[in-house]
Amino acid sequence: MVKTRHYDGNPQKNSPALGATLAYLGVNGLLALLHGSQGCSSFIRLQLSRHYKEPIPLNSTALLEDTVIFGGWEHLKKGVAVAADKYKPQIIGVMSTGLTETFGDDMASALTSLRLERPDLVDLPVVLASTPDYIGSMQEGYQRTVEALLTTLAGQPTKTSEQSYAEEAPSIALLPGCHLTPGDVDELKEIVMAFGFRPITIPDLSISLDGHAELEAAPVVQGGTLLEDFQRLAKCSACLSFGLSMEKAGEILKQTHAIPHYNFPSITGLKAHRYTHFDSRKDFWTVDTRKDAPAKKPLAGYAG
Repeated sequence: MVKTRHYDGNPQKNSPALGATLAYLGVNGLLALLHGSQGCSSFIRLQLSRHYKEPIPLNSTALLEDTVIFGGWEHLKKGVAVAADKYKPQIIGVMSTGLTETFGDDMASALTSLRLERPDLVDLPVVLASTPDYIGSMQEGYQRTVEALLTTLAGQPTKTSEQSYAEEAPSIALLPGCHLTPGDVDELKEIVMAFGFRPITIPDLSISLDGHAELEAAPVVQGGTLLEDFQRLAKCSACLSFGLSMEKAGEILKQTHAIPHYNFPSITGLKAHRYTHFDSRKDFWTVDTRKDAPAKKPLAGYAG
């Protein structure tokens, strides 16, 4: 007999929009814009700032009752334009809410209309993530946002960039799931660098949410994946995704740029490694890099 139980938790603390915000916080120079009410963004900022003990840059289109009734299409256009003019972000990341999704706001059409009215914003990258509260949880919101980032920003490198990339160490793309902490992400990057690769982590929370203190609160993300790193993805030697929720994102890179993709359901244990040459981390790296696994240096003052 299969026993079922009802969800016993606060869905506000596990919303898709919160997961989308977390993913956007790992991209340097990005301005996160929540298309919904002011209260939604305030709640997300409160939850994340309590957890990470850092100020969370998150803006909102601040929809009210009348704007919802008559449609938030123009409000979204105004929000993107004001954010671009006032804060000069490198990227704008928009996420939807249950309020705007239920009404049926077409964010893609609003962005197209804005670019026709404002040709100066045509070259500004804008990522659109659909994260209604009634579908999934924080994990699904994070997953959808990472997929939107890759679909929108991962392009072919230019001839100039190809020449500069040729002089760099070969790259490995890392796609960490939302269950990994900034410390976990930092450890994965260290393993990749120990074998002579340059890690490109999307999103990279190990830099933006590492506990550093800025001199003043900024409206855009400070630290994380650089915009030019998305152009490097096409030249990566392989893509490693961590968590089953990141498998589809890795497949996007595999299909778009013909990059070998390997998914780790977990970063611990041998049973979760579904590939024969992934029976251990050492076997994988020595086969693919022809290098022996480097010894891990013990921490200073630690004996054991």
